[in-house]
Amino acid sequence: MLPVGRLVLSQDAWRTTAMRELGYNRGVVVTERQAHDQLQVLRAASTWRSLFQSSALDPSEQLKAEVAQALSATGAATVHLTSLPAEDEGGLRKYGLRIIATLDAGQLKHLLDALRARSHYLRVEQLALTAPLMQSPDGNPPLQLKADIFGYANAPAQRAAK
Repeated sequence: MLPVGRLVLSQDAWRTTAMRELGYNRGVVVTERQAHDQLQVLRAASTWRSLFQSSALDPSEQLKAEVAQALSATGAATVHLTSLPAEDEGGLRKYGLRIIATLDAGQLKHLLDALRARSHYLRVEQLALTAPLMQSPDGNPPLQLKADIFGYANAPAQRAAK
């Protein structure tokens, strides 16, 4: 009886292993299909249109033009626009611009609203304001604005792969 018992136990172990593997493989197929569908949804997302696209202008020049347009629309006195070195950040290329401008509090609000309304995603970092020590109670004093503004584009390797 001993050899028959071992045969039954080995068959039972084989069935358990086979069912476990089939279940795992079936789950992998379903998961892989779901991942592929999610990838297609991600590629079609509107977020990608918020990145700077390839065109005749370099993304850093597009960023500079957009920020300069927003500054001039608010009536701010632009003192200086300086492009910052581009960096790779998480699969994207990050383009930066340092601005120094003179404006009042109302113009600052309009500038930030104008940047938010742009079709491209713009991120304001390192915003610093300097106000004069002596101010009059009946008017908005001029503020010195210094800010770094960043825009994003697909990394060059990703653009070539698509």
